Amino acid sequence: MNFWIKAIHPDNLCMVRKKMEPKLKEKKYNATRYKCRIVVKSGEIKWVEVFSKNFYHNDRLAILLTMIEIPKPSPLIELSTDDLAKLQVVEEFLKIFDIPYRILKNL
Repeated sequence: MNFWIKAIHPDNLCMVRKKMEPKLKEKKYNATRYKCRIVVKSGEIKWVEVFSKNFYHNDRLAILLTMIEIPKPSPLIELSTDDLAKLQVVEEFLKIFDIPYRILKNL
């Protein structure tokens, strides 16, 4: 199991472990989907979307992982129309740090 853990970015390792531990402990069929960063052999950091599914093969628990490289995700901010005053503050903060974002407004 450790061979692929080494590829996970240290900042995402805790989250990935939390996603994987139930698969190993519960030993029941389930699927998981999440996004995380990995560090490739060259040292470059890439974002991937991970799909994992556990199953039994020859009476042993196995986990099938599929990783698909994705563009760096943009933070998603969801605000209702009651939060328009907060929207201006959040937008200023995101602009200062040059963070891309999308805003969904509840109608």
